[in-house]
Amino acid sequence: MRSILRTPSLRRFALSLALLAPYLLGRAWIASTWPHHRGFDDFDHIPAALEWASHFRLTSDGLFLRVPLWHVLLGSFFLVFGVQTGLFVLQAGILWTTLFAYLMYVERALGREARGLLLLPPLAFALSPQSLLYGRHAVNEPFVGLLSVAVIVAGATAFRGRAVVLGLLCGAGAMTKTIAAALLIPALTYLLARPGPESRLRALAGLAGGIAAVVVPFVALHVVQRGPVLMDTTAAYTLSTFEPRQWVAQGDHMARHAAGMKAWRADITGDPAGYLAGFAERFATWWWRPGSSDFAYFYRDYPHSILRAWDHVVLYSLLLLAAVGTCRRDLSMWAFLAVIAVGCTFPRQTPYSPKLILVYPTLLLAAAGLVRLVDRLAPPIRAAP
Repeated sequence: MRSILRTPSLRRFALSLALLAPYLLGRAWIASTWPHHRGFDDFDHIPAALEWASHFRLTSDGLFLRVPLWHVLLGSFFLVFGVQTGLFVLQAGILWTTLFAYLMYVERALGREARGLLLLPPLAFALSPQSLLYGRHAVNEPFVGLLSVAVIVAGATAFRGRAVVLGLLCGAGAMTKTIAAALLIPALTYLLARPGPESRLRALAGLAGGIAAVVVPFVALHVVQRGPVLMDTTAAYTLSTFEPRQWVAQGDHMARHAAGMKAWRADITGDPAGYLAGFAERFATWWWRPGSSDFAYFYRDYPHSILRAWDHVVLYSLLLLAAVGTCRRDLSMWAFLAVIAVGCTFPRQTPYSPKLILVYPTLLLAAAGLVRLVDRLAPPIRAAP
């Protein structure tokens, strides 16, 4: 058995399963303690995924139009496993893949064995409120987080076809959540900062080809099944100050989008200084308010004070370690995280669930920070006299 586990891939596989076990136990305990019910975007994502699983069609009957990749992926798992099991398998699979990618990054990019202190960040990540609780819902943020992790792993490794892989990841991000198109910032930076065996021109062509390979089919499917309408209307809703009932009352999706954008333009042009001051306040609040606070709207019996405290410990520990471990090449990933924060707080209606995305890439960068701290604090080895 020991000789088998000496194979790096099998060792990572076994270790990632061991790290996944506490998460599975935590999920089982939560499920037995607090019955599951829908919350967050479940009321949009689950019906759309069921429509795909039943008829292989993109629905346009929900509160919003959304880019379709998550609904197709979620619906495909529903088709095979059913709704509750399919949701669990997909979200748990996303977390397990992240743990495996973490171990790969530690061994390949950092050249370290994943043991001791280096196992603490993924363990805290797996047991964080963000991972345990959001994994019960059909939110697409964990998948976007996994895509950001994959961008870091691919960006840290020079291999043939890397540009195409990075393009596929960026295209998948854009078709899952429009703001995730900002993954192009770190992908492009990694590609140009560490060229592979290809020329930069061919690398850029490969990146564009990878993006097109995902975006073009989904745009075509959207046009065929939904018609020539917008692919996503959530931005117009968050920029406006409409309540859901007011939003629905505006008419069809195109009319809602137009009304939302009109209301936002009137809002920002009426008092631009006040709007920007409010944005600065929302931006600061967004970073401090735990994302798990929103669970109070759906699960009143949760121990929310404990969850908020543990949420802070995990997120800010990872952020601090990630800051220590960031090299020049990784600064672009912070630009991606800044886009997420600005995209959530520039509208007056501020969603906090996307904070979950931050936990994923900072997990990998925290490993680099931990290695750097250990190397600085370790006493120098003196040569024998």
